Amino acid sequence: MESVFRRSVVILVALGLIVFLGCSTPSGRGGGGRAGDDSPDGDIPSDDGADGADGMSAGAVAFAANDCGDCHTAQSSNFSDSSIDDIVDTLLGEVPHAGGEFGDLNDQDVDDITDFLLDVMLGDDDLDGGGDDDADDDDADDDTDDDDADDEQSQAEAWFEQVWNDFDKNYSHFETKGVDWDAVRAQYAGQFQADSSLGEFTSRIAEMLAELRDLHVWLFDADGEVVEVYSRTAARNYPNFYPDGVQQMASFPLWHGWLDGNIAFISIETFDGDQWDGLRTGDVDDLFATYAGADAIVVDVRVNNGGNENVAQAFAGHLTETGYVYGYVKSKNSGTDHNDFSDFAEHRLEPAESGIFLKPVACLIGERNMSSAEWFVLMMLENPNDVTLIGERTRGSSGSPQEYSLDNGIKYYIPSWDAYHADQTTKIEDVGIDPSAGHLIAAEDSYTDDRDLVLEHALELLTP
Repeated sequence: MESVFRRSVVILVALGLIVFLGCSTPSGRGGGGRAGDDSPDGDIPSDDGADGADGMSAGAVAFAANDCGDCHTAQSSNFSDSSIDDIVDTLLGEVPHAGGEFGDLNDQDVDDITDFLLDVMLGDDDLDGGGDDDADDDDADDDTDDDDADDEQSQAEAWFEQVWNDFDKNYSHFETKGVDWDAVRAQYAGQFQADSSLGEFTSRIAEMLAELRDLHVWLFDADGEVVEVYSRTAARNYPNFYPDGVQQMASFPLWHGWLDGNIAFISIETFDGDQWDGLRTGDVDDLFATYAGADAIVVDVRVNNGGNENVAQAFAGHLTETGYVYGYVKSKNSGTDHNDFSDFAEHRLEPAESGIFLKPVACLIGERNMSSAEWFVLMMLENPNDVTLIGERTRGSSGSPQEYSLDNGIKYYIPSWDAYHADQTTKIEDVGIDPSAGHLIAAEDSYTDDRDLVLEHALELLTP
């Protein structure tokens, strides 16, 4: 059994040496001839190293002590023309050694030399003078680690490049923001190293995207959690209470009621589609039917920071009897030209089928208004009837963000359009929408602990 095992080991060693030593010649195969005829002086350690003082393995010592280096060097092609069986039989002592007698080579020497040659084949020992085997092992491990690090770094860099390129081709506000995206790449590219975790990668991507100063650039980590990219504090211009007599509309984010002077009050807190799930056209029709006899309506959207533009239209459509365009967008064409946009596409409001209210309306606005809430404010601004905007300028953020993702689970959203007023000239991004002339009320003058000064201003305007 032991002989079979040793034979198997030797076969493996011999196969490796045939490949290893045979490939050392320019032609890729052995040159034949007597051993040593064209072999350079050996890189194998001489007898001077037989005592192992320089850290040689027992196999290397036995190899040198038995003058094996006289025939077999790192460049030797001695094995290349021999059959596997010949090599195995020779090492097992079943056929004469072609180079002469083995001398004092015993079974232990055979085993040690076999181990040595196997180590040489695997790169765990050397044929050029002994040296520290452990050091060689460390070097081999370091090389492997370096390769792994390079692979990891290449992957991290590939992820970074994908994010950067996706924005380069599809982001719509480079000109508006005044951002040099190539300079951003140069600034951040070197920060994505192989030793960083996925969390660190996500944080660094967030830092890079924050350079865009865009509230519609969104980032989600591999677990689907929101990662903050950029925020901008909105000045609060509303109190934390509603007027007396105001009630909620079912479970929807809307509060309504009657105010003094036969004036109706409707506050729409959000246009988020999820919170309006289940809303029916009839629900909105009924709401406006309730206040059909009002002399005026106050529509308060100061708390509203956007959501679904269709929900905004469902309410605004009750305040006009004719359709009209309230804004335009130009969508970014995919490509590296940051100024390549589509033609203008209109955003148009159509009147509701019933429950139209055409009497005076005051719309309360503020800095929280962005996205679809700003589209609603534009609907009020362009309304052909008597609608007055009261409060603070809106936020100035509209982008129609589109989803992109990496294969590591990270998702990011890229704004895809530039929004304009109905004049096709005035942009929304970073500009916002002003209140009507003479109706600007600064945030610090908007409310007290028990008074809503913006609402009071509206009531004064609407009361005959």
